[in-house]
Amino acid sequence: MTKARVLAGILDWLLVALWCILCALEGVVGYLMLDERRDHFTLIFLCCTALAVIPSVLALSVLEGGAKQASFGKRVAKIVVGDKHGHRISFGKALLRNIFKVGLPILFIALAILVCFGPFSWETWLVIAVAGVLPLVYLIGLFVPGWATLYDAALETQVLPRLRFGRRAIVPDDYEDDDDDEGDETIILPRRALAPVSEEKLANGENVAGSVGRRSFPD
Repeated sequence: MTKARVLAGILDWLLVALWCILCALEGVVGYLMLDERRDHFTLIFLCCTALAVIPSVLALSVLEGGAKQASFGKRVAKIVVGDKHGHRISFGKALLRNIFKVGLPILFIALAILVCFGPFSWETWLVIAVAGVLPLVYLIGLFVPGWATLYDAALETQVLPRLRFGRRAIVPDDYEDDDDDEGDETIILPRRALAPVSEEKLANGENVAGSVGRRSFPD
């Protein structure tokens, strides 16, 4: 799962980075066209930052909160975003998730760049420190076993494998996993737009966990 999330993150952040570069180039062109450049530098910088952040966050939120439950990178890595039960998350929760995941890091990096053009003070170093530490804290949640990223823990969301052939098990609401064996991963996925799975197949664990692993459910 970690490798899939890293792959998805690389692909998604590459797209976000390309968009940020385009916004920065647009800001540079606009800055060079002005006569009184010094007076408008901060305004242009903030506008370019907003232009980079808002569309990126909205696009990822629409994709992760939609029927596919996945951004472009997650679709390539064959993973989806769900709530703690595996159900599809709402657009509002997807929006909050991507504000924390994408919006805040970009915002603090932009602020760190901006404050470097002024006099250095403890506030400057604080912004620079947050801009550097925040992405590292997010990465720790990916690589430390048993940990979740801060935004997933705060919003009670998770990333799950996308099953082969789109087959998804209908899991009872009162189903509880009493098996605490390590390495035995339980996959609980959404009920919406599900392909029907017979009780016999559920009992035998067929077509339930796809290529991830198989698991039978109690009667």
